[in-house]
Amino acid sequence: MKCNITSVPGYADTSKIKNPGLEMKLEKEFAYHKTQIPATISTYRQVAKEHFGNIPPSDVLDFGAGLGVGTREFGFDSYEPFPQRGLEKYGWTPDYTEPGQINKEYKGLISNAVLNVIPNVNGERDAAVRAIGKSLAPGGKGFVAARGKAFLKELQNPEPYGDGVVTSSGSFQKGFTRAELRDYVARILGPDFVVAPAKLGDMSVLITRIR
Repeated sequence: MKCNITSVPGYADTSKIKNPGLEMKLEKEFAYHKTQIPATISTYRQVAKEHFGNIPPSDVLDFGAGLGVGTREFGFDSYEPFPQRGLEKYGWTPDYTEPGQINKEYKGLISNAVLNVIPNVNGERDAAVRAIGKSLAPGGKGFVAARGKAFLKELQNPEPYGDGVVTSSGSFQKGFTRAELRDYVARILGPDFVVAPAKLGDMSVLITRIR
């Protein structure tokens, strides 16, 4: 399915970028596939045990499923806008590849290390947060984790872009403090949601939709 590149969370308008080298990286979709790693499974297991133990897997959405490691283990529904080729060999493909396809509200949601790889030059990250909120049913809970700022210090030759950086591999990264992530998500979602700090992951929050 071909879609308008500027309508998908995670894409920026490359016509506004003056640095030709950086523009080429953006045209390659920020190398999102290089941020999809299997090591996040431990976080999935902890979150599933602590927050989703009584929720049927079909009522939990993996928002930004990456390689589908957590989705395949737990049977969650999945949204992944940049699925890698060949995932079919694992017996898995995302249920949704565009936010507009998400056609139900979920009792549980996990978004693990997703917001930190989405730039916000044209409000792309804001749109992703709103999509997360829209995907939760009233009373539903969402666990959202992102990278901390210490992670950025480990990068070699990052190039500033927006409120984050583009790495040498061509991916975008932004680091959050715990308070910054909580305040940002709460501001975007508004009064219908309670956003509280969570203990799992690097920097994380637990979202509860109250109405």
